[in-house]
Amino acid sequence: MSSNPGFSGPGRPQSNAAQRPGRRVTIRCIWAITAAAPLFSLFEPGCRALSPPASYSYRAINNDCNCLEYRVADRPAKVDYLFRARYTMEEGIVTHVEIELTNNNRDSLLLGRGYIKVTSNNVAYQYNDRFLPLPEMIIPPYQHDVVKLVGREVGGKEDWNKIAGEQLRVTIKGIHAGDRELASQTATFIPENPKLRGY
Repeated sequence: MSSNPGFSGPGRPQSNAAQRPGRRVTIRCIWAITAAAPLFSLFEPGCRALSPPASYSYRAINNDCNCLEYRVADRPAKVDYLFRARYTMEEGIVTHVEIELTNNNRDSLLLGRGYIKVTSNNVAYQYNDRFLPLPEMIIPPYQHDVVKLVGREVGGKEDWNKIAGEQLRVTIKGIHAGDRELASQTATFIPENPKLRGY
């Protein structure tokens, strides 16, 4: 886990390509960059591996959808956006946001002139409610790519009360298709609260 808390400043984009016929999928990680877990771990006899923290979903509430994923299409630009988010409680709230962009037109998408903002009602992320630049990233025609963000609560501790009434808004703007600037897009999420479900 990065030592920088919150939705922190851009790092060098990381890529992990997965090839499919006719499509290029590149995972770009920006803001807090998480270190990959080792493939193998050695434990003393009698010791057990620590279980990963439980992960819970945010549900998108745009247009009354109450969905695990929110998909929106910019029809004039022929670009599709898919937003999703999850969180864990690890000495505070750690939120993972993914935005998948699919380019269905003949111009490349240019993210380097764009910005992204994450706004939380209850969680003190380092850059809460501030636009941060997207990485220098190009999505060629008829391909798609994913932007990932990880935000850790600043000075956080386990406090499920913050989940009650929490609302998370993710706004992306300034992306260009060729010379045209695309309309901004916003997804609004509320977190699932496992304490209300008797977990």
